[in-house]
Amino acid sequence: MANFNNPHHFGIYVGRDFNQVDNSNRGHLELKTLVSAACPGAGHESAERADPPKCHPNTRLTVISEIMEWVDSEDLTKRIMWLNGAAGVGKSAIAQTIAERCSQEGKLISSFFFSRTATTAGRNEGSRLIPTIAYHLVLVIPETKELVLLELDRDPGLLQKSMKIQLNRLIVNPSHISARLACTLFHLW
Repeated sequence: MANFNNPHHFGIYVGRDFNQVDNSNRGHLELKTLVSAACPGAGHESAERADPPKCHPNTRLTVISEIMEWVDSEDLTKRIMWLNGAAGVGKSAIAQTIAERCSQEGKLISSFFFSRTATTAGRNEGSRLIPTIAYHLVLVIPETKELVLLELDRDPGLLQKSMKIQLNRLIVNPSHISARLACTLFHLW
């Protein structure tokens, strides 16, 4: 079966009986399910966030530099950076600036800006976070698409499970498998 990788629009015919296996729409329903659970309006490029707050040029250089050093760091013991401060001090502006820079440099998989006052549903719902990141993951790293959609196909109720289970099955596991596959292919080449 080595030559049967990633088949599209195929039929299988057995004996005199006609048995067809059609995979042309495989993943279409799962992708629609993922998109409907996601919140596209929460991303840094969303039209809903038109003219979002950003840092003015040559401002907040120290904090932006510290965050970008963390982004570029290979120290896996520091996986989360917490940006905190009082309301109105510019956390969203800094986060928007970092998201834009990381996106331009090809370092961003997803962004999600929560909002209590958003006009569309979802930006104030934590349940939309993991599906949104998973949706962006399949767009940015196409090798993860089949893995994510396979999880949704195997378990149609996955998006109603805990965030921890969703995180592992829709983001962590597909990312690790995709990375291992890329390394294997690189070594084979």
